[in-house]
Amino acid sequence: MDFSQPSRIEPPETMPRANISSFGLRFTHEPLETNGPIDCYYLAVLPLPANVSIDALAPPEQIVMDTFDKALQNNMLPSAAANNRFFAYIAESYLRYPEYTVVGDGRTSGGVEPCNVQ
Repeated sequence: MDFSQPSRIEPPETMPRANISSFGLRFTHEPLETNGPIDCYYLAVLPLPANVSIDALAPPEQIVMDTFDKALQNNMLPSAAANNRFFAYIAESYLRYPEYTVVGDGRTSGGVEPCNVQ
């Protein structure tokens, strides 16, 4: 049997910031499992310079997944915006869909058991 990613994933709601180095997200709509069971949820972060609009980003399947350091280093280069080639990194993972998380608080699972990222 073939499985695929959910057809639609609702973006999380941004919660008020406590400081400049972290941000909170509230997940309100769990993705449907019509394309098969979901074994793991990943939260990818794509750091962008202030002058880059998210509307100009390539489709998600064209964004390169790498480490935090490589994503930050690549995305701050002028050539990243010129070539529309940005990197993202996995900030957190979850075995079950979380209600909320704070990215940048030093935890990587939002209070939910993390997946084994491989």
